[in-house]
Amino acid sequence: MFPKDYYKILEISATATQKEIKTSYRKLAQRYHPDKNQGNPISEAYFREVREAYGILSNPRQRESYNYERWVHRGTGKKFRGPAFTPESILQDILSTRKYLSTVDMFQMNQEALYFHLKEILSDHNLVVLHECKNERVNQQILHEIIAAAQPLHFSLAEILGERLMKFAADDLGMIHQVKKYVDHARRNEQWEKYKIPLTLLATLLISFLIFYLGRK
Repeated sequence: MFPKDYYKILEISATATQKEIKTSYRKLAQRYHPDKNQGNPISEAYFREVREAYGILSNPRQRESYNYERWVHRGTGKKFRGPAFTPESILQDILSTRKYLSTVDMFQMNQEALYFHLKEILSDHNLVVLHECKNERVNQQILHEIIAAAQPLHFSLAEILGERLMKFAADDLGMIHQVKKYVDHARRNEQWEKYKIPLTLLATLLISFLIFYLGRK
């Protein structure tokens, strides 16, 4: 597994001071704390990531070790071993996410938190597990559930997630088609949202002109 970007998780720069680290941690911990987001697996997962990041970066010795690991990865692309999972446990993770999403307002969804959670489900380690186990039925279901969960994402995030999904699909033509269909759908939605208001105004003006023109006859 690639080392996590703890600086990005805490929304700080790599040169942040201990005071800046603590301030950002308190802000994010308050926002994603399970007590304020009961039954929200996305917020709970993000809270764990925030707490983990703070635990490392707030300790000077561990931060120094992490910075070295981060530097080695960027220079060599070296991978790190992650915890063991099964296709079934990965599927259960996305099913829990889908269950939560069915209870919230999509217009108020924190898209970055959702994207981060889905990306973690599609981590390099998990992809290795899914590819090595070769359980086509479970893989198909995981893909279906992730695409369904990712529907609220804006195109910029959907496109990046699509790259992870393509790695998951590998050489399965059916899965590749589903991923391309999802990304194309997100692109069309963005284009529609971009031009929806101008087109609506134009249609209103045309209708008003026709009413005025016909009213003069």
